[in-house]
Amino acid sequence: MRRFYRKVPRKNSTNKHQNSINTQHTQNDINGIQQEINVQQCQCNPQFQQNQKAQHIQGTRNNLNNENVGSQHSQDYQHTQSSIQSNQNIQFQQSIQCQCHLKNHQLQNQTQTQNHNQSQDNVQSQNQKTSQNQSPSLKQNGNANSNATQTNNQNVSMEIHVPIYKKMNNNIEFIRRLLGNPDDLVIRELTLETFNDNHENEQGDCPSSRSGHDDGNLPIQTLSDPENNDSKINQLNIIDERPLEKAKQKKQKIHCSILYLSGLSNTNIINDNILKTLQRKTNEFNGDILDQIYQEIIAVTETKRVNTLEQVVHALLSGRSIFLIDGKMTALDMGTAGSEKRALDEPQSEALIRGPRLAFIESIETNLTLIRRELKDPNLRFKMHEVGRRSKQKIAVCYVEGIVNPDILDEVNRRLKTIDIDFAPDSGVIEQWIEDSFLSPFPQLLDTERPDRVSYNLMQGKVAILVDGSPFALIAPISFVDAFLTIEDFSQRWIIATSMRLLRYFSMFIALFLPGLYVALISFHPGMLPTQLTISIAATREGGPLPAIVEVLLMAVTFEILQEASIRLPKVIGQTVGIVGGIVIGDVAVSAGIVGPALVIVTSLTAMSSFTIPNYSMSIGLRILRFIFVIAASIFGLYGIILVLIMICIHIVNLKSMGTPYSGPFAPYFIDALKNTFIRAPIMTLKKRPPYLEPIDDQKVNSGGQRQ
Repeated sequence: MRRFYRKVPRKNSTNKHQNSINTQHTQNDINGIQQEINVQQCQCNPQFQQNQKAQHIQGTRNNLNNENVGSQHSQDYQHTQSSIQSNQNIQFQQSIQCQCHLKNHQLQNQTQTQNHNQSQDNVQSQNQKTSQNQSPSLKQNGNANSNATQTNNQNVSMEIHVPIYKKMNNNIEFIRRLLGNPDDLVIRELTLETFNDNHENEQGDCPSSRSGHDDGNLPIQTLSDPENNDSKINQLNIIDERPLEKAKQKKQKIHCSILYLSGLSNTNIINDNILKTLQRKTNEFNGDILDQIYQEIIAVTETKRVNTLEQVVHALLSGRSIFLIDGKMTALDMGTAGSEKRALDEPQSEALIRGPRLAFIESIETNLTLIRRELKDPNLRFKMHEVGRRSKQKIAVCYVEGIVNPDILDEVNRRLKTIDIDFAPDSGVIEQWIEDSFLSPFPQLLDTERPDRVSYNLMQGKVAILVDGSPFALIAPISFVDAFLTIEDFSQRWIIATSMRLLRYFSMFIALFLPGLYVALISFHPGMLPTQLTISIAATREGGPLPAIVEVLLMAVTFEILQEASIRLPKVIGQTVGIVGGIVIGDVAVSAGIVGPALVIVTSLTAMSSFTIPNYSMSIGLRILRFIFVIAASIFGLYGIILVLIMICIHIVNLKSMGTPYSGPFAPYFIDALKNTFIRAPIMTLKKRPPYLEPIDDQKVNSGGQRQ
């Protein structure tokens, strides 16, 4: 079977240029925020100088506690720190923010050449300065990643490839500035106490400081004198054992914060499962506090680690909470989304008499749960996509593995990946983007808000598409007859269901052809009507000022206005206005002699017939084609109607839905599939899935309890 694959839409240079400009503006804003944060760490800032003095005093106190470590250990530590400082100087040259940084860098090089063997006090100050110079280097990595993503034309305007800063206040300031300092951003600051080893934290990344630990004792160094080796080792352990025990008993306060957007997050989960558990175990932290909180404290199932500010901002805008710890470049993303949503209700656009009275809502998680409840198949699969450069909406592709044709599934996923828009307000936008022909009046995807209808079509070998924020699911691929079928047909006996289907098809012909036939017979072929009927219609139109084509178009447009007004009006008065307006306008038009009574009957019958079509999108398409038939009938009579009908049939035969024939099972012709088209055969005879979909498993294995 030849399939029609839609080409990926090309983007002109104007769109690329506009995307590049938007990306540059966004990146400039991000760089401006980073520079303001880095200015706070500049040595020319008075606040920075005060912080340096405080850090120098603290470093001196720590050095006094560790002065008995040993000469060899101090030399190794200085050698390690000098190598680290040389690596940081290379990064520091690439991230100079102002002239004072350049001068200080030159002074540091001169000092290193003159005094290679620095004291422990200078090593500690350099270590503090190294930790402060990490943000500019991280900014360069973020800028490099952002420049690399500019070549990608999809979803580039809001990407923020910036790692999380070590200082918690810098992260909070970055998030505030990026979100425009919103009032609904809630920041809950906490102070936790931990019993971490003070000596281990001070020595930091020095390899020699961590080698040789034995049950918390001081690391044992290899001395140059082999004879006095044992005595010196014992002397070191005896001297430094008591200060180390005191350091172990010392509490350390760590600052952390919880960030979330009020209204999007569930405050009950935050208060009960996060804040209370943290405050209850505030004195039980030991070791890596982030790992302990992630594995033992947080009572939220959807919790993961994030490392970039892009992930942090996306999580906040999705309703989740962020847990930041001062000094950690990793945050916790906690699934606390719980905004208000509509309760489950009956379907509004697909009324039914017998069947499940349950409809989708705007939450995609709830909609997926409803499908799971209807279809308890372990082969049911959900593939998630993200659409919208700014909205970041989730799209779920639902299918049953082992039934659906892999070519159809790949084509659906490929078309969804070509979507490049800012915001998708409804699933109708996705439908228009991925459909085969945007010039066709017929819908190439079926929209429904009933989970049972989605489940039935999934078992037929089709694919369902759900969009976050839309209560309507899309079903693909479909054929022309799928718009006239309802899941309610299978709740009735086959004779009744077949009668209802035939009635719908007959109503479709009335809604499509009756106004055009009226114009053709009155204007061109009055002899084809019975004589008495011709005389009666001529008597009612005697003295009429308008031709038949104008009368039909006038009444059709008037009814369309009444129908649109009844939809927009409140439900309490909408039906009343539609009924009263139609009766009054029709009666006044007949009394004034503008139109005849026969035309009022034709217009009313046409309107009622269009309402019997289950799918609203198909009903609108047929209402538009009705005007084309009327115009063709006013020009060529019955020949015009037949000509337009042939053109529509050619269009339907050539139309595709996700690469499958829209005219199936008639063209190509499949006799087995006709059991579920115009008629609905008994359940026990419907053993195969639609063959034009080419499913992997075409057998339903349904004998209806009958003996074979």
